[in-house]
Formats: sequence, C-alpha cells, structure tokens
Amino acid sequence: MEDQIIHVKATCLSGELIVPGVQLRAGDHVHVLRTAVAAALEGERFQLVANNGVVATDATISECGIVDGCTLVAVMLPKVIPRQVCNAYGSAELRENGSVQATRHSYDERSASFEAVHANEIAAQLAFGVRDIFNSNRAFAAIKDNGSVIT
Repeated sequence: MEDQIIHVKATCLSGELIVPGVQLRAGDHVHVLRTAVAAALEGERFQLVANNGVVATDATISECGIVDGCTLVAVMLPKVIPRQVCNAYGSAELRENGSVQATRHSYDERSASFEAVHANEIAAQLAFGVRDIFNSNRAFAAIKDNGSVIT
C-alpha cells in the first residue's frame, strides 16, 4: 500500500490549474506535494485542502486520505509581516516565508540536553506556517496558520 503510485493535481480556489500532475507514493510525506505546489506558486503562502479538509503537513499522503486522481485546492494565506522580538534569554525572528529563527542569548548547562531535544522539536514546528510571534520576559510563542500555539 505504501508503494502505491498516486497521481494528484492542484488548483487555486478560482479553479486555475497550478500543478497539472504530481506522481507520489502513498507513503510519501505531504511535504513532497507541498514542495511541488510551492514551486508553482513562487513562494506564496498556502494551505492545501482535500475533500476531507485541510491536509496535515506532518502526515503521509495515505494518512491524509489523498487517493489517485485527487484534486487538491491551494488556499492562499495572508502575507506575513516580518518582525523580531527579544527578551533577556534570546530572540525570535519571523520571516516573510512564515518560518521562525530563534536564537538563545544565555546557556545553562544543567538543562542543555533536555533543551537540545526540545529545541529540535520546536524548530521543526517553526519551519513553516507561522502567522505571528510574541514574547514575554522569559518566553516566546508562535501562532500557526491553523490556530495552534507553539511555546
């Protein structure tokens, strides 16, 4: 099943065909499809929608219910206003493409191993789809396009 070949296409809400055909495997991750759509949209921010709702970006093609012959719709998202927020512990920069680059100013060896693992998980979640960022005296938060909050 994971090796099954699936052909899909993508349109805009207007019905304009933006990706006439992409060949995927059922076990491929959605980012493979997003890459093809992103290239066609030349960097515009978007969400993919299939017949059963918004396509999860961290799932496989088959987990999203995408089947052979499926047409996905790329819904354009508002532009991000780049900005940077800081506090005593670091800074976070929201980039125009919806990604966040976080930098730490101080280093505490006692929690370094836990924070290194946690930082990798957070970095993956901040690689795309961030709408806005906020800061407090000790922390940062990011609002994702889907409404979720990453802290």
